[in-house]
Amino acid sequence: MSAYRWIMAWVFGLCVQTAGAQAPPSAFVTDFVYGSQYGFTSIVFDHAGRLLVAEKRGRVVLLAPNGSGGFVTPATTFADLLSSVDASAECGLLGLALDPDYANTRYVYFFYSTPTDQRLTRATVNATYTAVVPGSEIVLLSGLPRESNAHKAGDIQFRPGDPTSIYISLGDDGRRERSQDLTFYNGKMLRVDAATGRGLADNPYYDGDPLSVRSRIWAIGFRNPFRFTFHPTGGPANVMYSSENGDATDRLSFVRRGSNGAWGPGGDSGGFLNPPDANHRVLTTLNPAVVGVAISPSGPFGTNVIYWAQWQRNIRRYQLSGANLDTATALDGGANFKSGTAMTIDLEFGPDGHLYGTWTGGGNDAGDLHRIRYVGSPPPVAAFATTPSPPSGQAPLAVQFTDQSTAPGSSISSRQWTFGDGAQSTATNPSHTYTQAGDYTATLTVTNAVGQQSSTTRAVRATRAVQLQITGTVRDGRSLAAPGLAAPTELRVYLANGVTPLAVSGGAGPDGNIIAIPAGGAINVTANVSLPGDALVLSAGEPTGDGVQPARRGYPIPAGAGPHPISAHFHLSDTQVAGRVRDTRGTPLAVDVGVRRGASAYAVAGGRDFLPGHGHPASGVNHRVTSDGLGWYHLPLRAADAGTPFTVDVVADTGYATHARITATRTISAGTLEMLDLTPGLWSGGQACDELSAIPATPAVNYATAIQPIWNAACIGCHAPAATNSGGLDLTGAGSQAALVGVGSSGAPGVPRVSSGQPLRSYLMEKINCANPQSGTRMRPTDAMSLANQALIRDWISQLPPQQDGIFSDGFEP
Repeated sequence: MSAYRWIMAWVFGLCVQTAGAQAPPSAFVTDFVYGSQYGFTSIVFDHAGRLLVAEKRGRVVLLAPNGSGGFVTPATTFADLLSSVDASAECGLLGLALDPDYANTRYVYFFYSTPTDQRLTRATVNATYTAVVPGSEIVLLSGLPRESNAHKAGDIQFRPGDPTSIYISLGDDGRRERSQDLTFYNGKMLRVDAATGRGLADNPYYDGDPLSVRSRIWAIGFRNPFRFTFHPTGGPANVMYSSENGDATDRLSFVRRGSNGAWGPGGDSGGFLNPPDANHRVLTTLNPAVVGVAISPSGPFGTNVIYWAQWQRNIRRYQLSGANLDTATALDGGANFKSGTAMTIDLEFGPDGHLYGTWTGGGNDAGDLHRIRYVGSPPPVAAFATTPSPPSGQAPLAVQFTDQSTAPGSSISSRQWTFGDGAQSTATNPSHTYTQAGDYTATLTVTNAVGQQSSTTRAVRATRAVQLQITGTVRDGRSLAAPGLAAPTELRVYLANGVTPLAVSGGAGPDGNIIAIPAGGAINVTANVSLPGDALVLSAGEPTGDGVQPARRGYPIPAGAGPHPISAHFHLSDTQVAGRVRDTRGTPLAVDVGVRRGASAYAVAGGRDFLPGHGHPASGVNHRVTSDGLGWYHLPLRAADAGTPFTVDVVADTGYATHARITATRTISAGTLEMLDLTPGLWSGGQACDELSAIPATPAVNYATAIQPIWNAACIGCHAPAATNSGGLDLTGAGSQAALVGVGSSGAPGVPRVSSGQPLRSYLMEKINCANPQSGTRMRPTDAMSLANQALIRDWISQLPPQQDGIFSDGFEP
């Protein structure tokens, strides 16, 4: 379970208080938690309540809970980035975040300044979660603005419900004119793939190239958005709350995806305090400088109350209201909630429900960590123990749950247990048996006598004993003959996510998941595993000494103990493209993947030709492979052919009836592994769609007189040249039809906005017809288009002269 969910399970369960009924400031006290001679920036709690504190100079320290509400001191070093970080002026280690599935992935993310740029990196933590593994840091995104020492911003966050994307705030780096320029990162909010640092297809300015600046931008027009936050329990869709420093006045903003905050050459007077884009709303302003920001969803800190800190000064709080929580009303009569506190750089709610904050004087000296506690009426503290501990073992797994919750100054009046498999209980100390293998989350919610609630969770793993019979060959794909790999190598076994190691009987390595493969590449292994799911992943070629790049293959494992035969064939090269194929809904796809070099089909070891019966003749070139049932694929290239553009395509002869074909072109350097995940859009990928079959077709629909008026009435508020959340679609004038028909969509890669004669293959139709389109939200999300207008658009698309499907129209395949 992620640290975020662990924290918010407690906070969300607290008693609800209505607007205007928040506890007074006197009901809260401020505690000193930890101090250092070095200034602090970001803080984050992990899944076990350990507190990570980032020092601006480039070190992260760990504070472990001491079991009595405090933390063990002195702090220990969790990560040492001192040799990489430049902490001049406003530069430094500015952002810190944990992967939402940190308990399993053990990934920690950093954002920091170097002498030449700013960058996002990721490292792996050891199995005890106490320190970063040396040498595990990788750079996900570099080259971010670093021309000056000012306006660096640098917060990084994961949004609830978006666990695979990470958001980054960037200041204008002293170049305010670039904040409005989509070719520069300055003054932007970014959203990138947390695995690769690349732009995402559902970003508002995505241009088809995930490596471009535009494709990574989520919102524009910022000066120095030093901290931002999301509503911890979801809140309005695609919205963040930004704390930002202006020229003379700072702003707290409601920021929607694709919006424009209006910072630019005009400074504060250029719309910064009143942006013309309604999707960027300034909620309130203060004199500088304001930084930390956090939202309390419920409990004694208030329901939907946002806390905003002034550097070296005070903390104020505001009641969020409105249908979209886009209005802020000052509480405490407009006075400070807390005065003179040192909690100013970063504000975070902890798993104990307290509000934590860091402080730095602006340089690298004098760092303090404080917290604010509610003492007027303490909430309960949910806790429980399990037998066995940890709660894991072979199914059927019987677990005894023992409540250890406390209710200071009150008593526990009720308990609600959910075990993660659909079963529940209200007993004090229930027993439960997990009959099926799997990973589950057990949750205890307790309520005290005055109605306050607290929740806590624990991961439960029920496994099944499985015997695997793995046979196959690791082949040397550096030549088309593909003999068995001459060098010794190894297999590594992972859970279905391809990240979490899965120990095997006789396995080597720190995680017990390594199987040695002798020279010649022959695989003939019988191994036993304790499997919590219905699939696993094998990786071949990971050791550096075997001369080839690694690749993964996924294998569904049927029910039963086995033995389960696995045919594990790998074709590896020192120059390789590999990744996963999943559609826009995250479903892994077993489909064809092809490659060409320049304009010519490119044969790969282990490849095949087109499958028969799909409408194209054999090319005679074995240039295609098939991704496995979990979506993994790999394409071995020959180093002598590297340094030129290769194009990878997916869904050309399998899956084409349900998914669109997409391509990606990369220049691959010799001796490198290019990780390339592919996301083809779905044909008719919407869910909960309106039924239009009862509406008769309208003949001879005229676009100018029947369809353009629909856009004028309902759509051009967003889809206009000046709008920043238009997705690049302009529906305002005579060119609107040309902007739709045969033009690729941004939300469903490979699917046209309008496919002539085919409403069900038109992403536009999906977006207006379905409450849950495959990407983004319905148009319009709060005011659905009338069924009559939807039917008119359907009929217009149906009457367009059919054109070539487009799947095979790029000249590559016959």
